[in-house]
Amino acid sequence: MNNNNFKFRALEVHTLHIRDFTGEKIVQAVGEIKEFEIARAAAELELQAFIKPLKLILNNNFKFIILILIGVILIFTLTASAQIFMIKALGFIAVFAGLAAAAASVKDILNRRRFLLDLNNLDHEDALRHAAWQLALKAAPKKFNNDRDESDIDYILIDDDNLRLDIKALAAKYNLLNAIAAQAYEIIHDLN
Repeated sequence: MNNNNFKFRALEVHTLHIRDFTGEKIVQAVGEIKEFEIARAAAELELQAFIKPLKLILNNNFKFIILILIGVILIFTLTASAQIFMIKALGFIAVFAGLAAAAASVKDILNRRRFLLDLNNLDHEDALRHAAWQLALKAAPKKFNNDRDESDIDYILIDDDNLRLDIKALAAKYNLLNAIAAQAYEIIHDLN
């Protein structure tokens, strides 16, 4: 383990969505304490991706841009005939698939860029730490499967900011049920 790496501890919260005749209800449970370690170099790259999203957009969408270009070539360079119609249809499908995938990728990158706006008032080291936490969340499992159900997994970062929160603020920040927020509050305070 490198001492320059960012280390995080987080409390898992499992959320099960139950749908019945009355609507949707959620059931939550506190999970385990998880530890994450993110390399400083990876955090630097992530922070640069927040700062310069155009480069990230081009890198992530290169294959989709090629797919779109191939589709356009198939659509416009072939003359109309019965056999060519299927190839042109493939061209339209390629353009549509490329545009849809590129739009989803750009939307994700721009959503991540909004995170940068929250970092404006932080010094470089704190901004780097936040970028590392975003990487940890990206790599962490989002679903938990047991024999019968699949639940969502969220993570409560155990840091000074969250330790200052009261139970209501913790519940609001992480969309927790009151009883789970109280449990999580006790667990993260007992650890420190």
